[in-house]
Amino acid sequence: MPLVLEEVKDEKDFDEILPVLYAAFGEPYNSLRRWFIPVHTTVDAAIEDAKARHIKSWKQHAGIHWVKVTDTDSGKIVGAAEWEIREQVSPPDEPQKPINAYWHIEGSEEKAFAEKLLMNLKGFMKERMTRSHIELEQLVVHPDYRKRGAGRLLTSWGLHKSDELGLETCVESVPFGVPIYEKYGFGNLECLNPDMAVPNPSARWKEYAADDIRVFLMWRPRLRGNNHVVNLIDIRNNPLTETTQVDQDDWIIMEWLSCGTLEDFIDKARMRLGLGGRLPNRLLWRFFLCLIRSCIAMAWPDSRESIGSGVESSGLAHSDLHGGNVLLGNPPRDGEHIITPILKLIDFGLATEWPVEGNKPGTQHTNIADIGKLMADLILLGHNPLPHYPPAQFRWFDGRKIKTNAIHLVPFRRGIDDLLLTLVCACSATEHLDRPTLSFLLANATKAVSGRTALRYGSPTEEDNAIIQLWQDIVYNAEY
Repeated sequence: MPLVLEEVKDEKDFDEILPVLYAAFGEPYNSLRRWFIPVHTTVDAAIEDAKARHIKSWKQHAGIHWVKVTDTDSGKIVGAAEWEIREQVSPPDEPQKPINAYWHIEGSEEKAFAEKLLMNLKGFMKERMTRSHIELEQLVVHPDYRKRGAGRLLTSWGLHKSDELGLETCVESVPFGVPIYEKYGFGNLECLNPDMAVPNPSARWKEYAADDIRVFLMWRPRLRGNNHVVNLIDIRNNPLTETTQVDQDDWIIMEWLSCGTLEDFIDKARMRLGLGGRLPNRLLWRFFLCLIRSCIAMAWPDSRESIGSGVESSGLAHSDLHGGNVLLGNPPRDGEHIITPILKLIDFGLATEWPVEGNKPGTQHTNIADIGKLMADLILLGHNPLPHYPPAQFRWFDGRKIKTNAIHLVPFRRGIDDLLLTLVCACSATEHLDRPTLSFLLANATKAVSGRTALRYGSPTEEDNAIIQLWQDIVYNAEY
């Protein structure tokens, strides 16, 4: 029973979509259903009224796109989603317009509650989603057709559209939807428990307010197309969509990176090189450049990993940047990765965003500190526990002494490039304003990768072939 995804083009489709929506909101129980599809007389009448409202909104707003999933055996629509492209957003300080929940009985307590609830929900999103974005307004699958991939198809449509347009994506999720959206790369940014307090509330109002009407702001950054970030992919005629042996909503497909995690690489390198061993400088520089470019991708997602000159930074912090969330892929045929694997970030489920305020640490400072820790791990091959001692000091290029958390790198380790050690220690500076900018790091790392040859270091281990043989042995040798 194959399922087919299509965009809604005919309003007649809503004859099937709205009954699916009502049924889906009831199993499991979605406390918001009574406020969006109230039943005044009969369920059929409520569905008809909601259908008219949805068709009207769909026709009036060019940014609204409904997509449907059809069971090709029965011809029935079994799931649908409403996505809205919001390329123009209202300023957060612009007064919010009153909401008229006209689908409730005029003068009723239910209408007053619905309006206050909607003001909470709309105001919450207006304050937080201040840039162009795509929002998933609602996604439903009929209870009889779940676990077959309809939800994945409906979600993927919006994610591909956001990637195509270079927009971030968000959804206000009910509690039970949070783990589902996390699988698709959404981070759980914040929970809204609507403020429904009123003077002298009636017993009915208290009953309404006692329901679980929390929503969670789920957010997915715009990172598609950057070389140092793992991307989701689609496969045409994917055999997994045709089988009943796996839960259709429990998998996603990502690009294949065959060389494991950076965490595994460090562990294997320690076994391969032994006590006191170290990785070649030219390998370390290339890994450092990969990590710098991944930070640039987070700062300027649309820049193709170039510094966004004159463009405001996205304010995105990975928030879970450790060796297990960095994958190694085979070297692409370019000037930066010919002799070493490419590094790519994965798992943005905990990604957060905040603006720079005065001298407070920004997201770039946070990401730079994280890659400083990763580079220290690579230099020390994992012998880099969290510091339990006072910070160490090193000397910056202008003669200043800067405190760093990379205490195990100071004094500078013999055999490691002093410039590399200086930059890594600076990334781990205790004061965020002492950390170098991404443009400074990029300029120095790019120059080192292109200009620092094996001859400079005077060691056969720095030769191209030696580096290639070393990393392949670390990655592929089953003894490590």
